Amino acid sequence: MSASAISSFSERGIVILIDPDRVSEAEAANAARLASVNGISAIWIGGTFLHRPNAASIVRTVVEQGQETNLPVSVILGLSSADSLLDQRLAGVLLPLVGTLAATGELVRQAYRSTPSLMAVGVPVTPIGYLAVDGGRLSSALHGLQGIPLPRDKPEIAATLALCCQFTGVRAVYLDAGSGASETVPLKLIEAVRAAISLPLIIGGGIRRPEQADEAFAVGADVVVVGSVFEGNTSRTLFGHFGALAQARRRS
Repeated sequence: MSASAISSFSERGIVILIDPDRVSEAEAANAARLASVNGISAIWIGGTFLHRPNAASIVRTVVEQGQETNLPVSVILGLSSADSLLDQRLAGVLLPLVGTLAATGELVRQAYRSTPSLMAVGVPVTPIGYLAVDGGRLSSALHGLQGIPLPRDKPEIAATLALCCQFTGVRAVYLDAGSGASETVPLKLIEAVRAAISLPLIIGGGIRRPEQADEAFAVGADVVVVGSVFEGNTSRTLFGHFGALAQARRRS
C-alpha cells in the first residue's frame, strides 16, 4: 500500500475520516488542524454518496491544511463521481475494488467509471478490499452497494473473504462497520482476519473512544479509522487522546 496513504503503512496509525456531506468547510479545516497538532496519522476524505456541493472545497481546504503541517491527506472513493474529490496535491487515492460478494460488481463498475479521472489527476492509487461488517444498523455504504454485511459471529467467513481479497491483488483490507455504527467490528473477527492475511488491516465504524481503537490494535489492526465522533467536535481533549494513542502505537 502506498506509504503516503497515511504517515506510513509500516507503522500503525489512526486516521480521521471526513465526510463532505456531514461537515462544513470550516469544521473540516478545524478538524485537519487539530489532527495535525495532536499527532493523528493522516486524514481521509470520502463518503458513500455526495449530496452536497461542498466536496471540492473541503478537499482543497483540508489538503492545504495538510501541506502546512506535513499531514498526509488522501481520498477514499465511494459511489459518487470521483471528480469532485480529486486534487493533484493529494497523498493518494484509496480505491475499493473487492467487497462482500454482492457488492464487488458495483465496486468494479465504480472503479471503471473513475479511471479516466484518476488517470488525469495522476496521484498514487491504492486498491483495497472493502468488507462491510454488521454494525447494528444499515449503513449508507451497505445500502448503496446493496450488499449483505459480514455476520458478526462468523469470523471464519470474514477471514476467507479477506484472504480472497488478498488473492485478487489488493494492497489492504478494510473491515468497516459503517459510519455511526452502534457496534464496532468484533475483536474475534479482527483477530481471525489478521491471522489469515499478510496485508495491512484497516478497521473502522463505531469507534468513539480511544480504548476501542487500542483494543483493535491489540488484536491485529494496522490502521484505525475514526469519523463520526469528530464531526462538529472541536474538543482538543478528544483529538489529544486519539493522537496520543496513535503516537504510542507507532512506537510499539
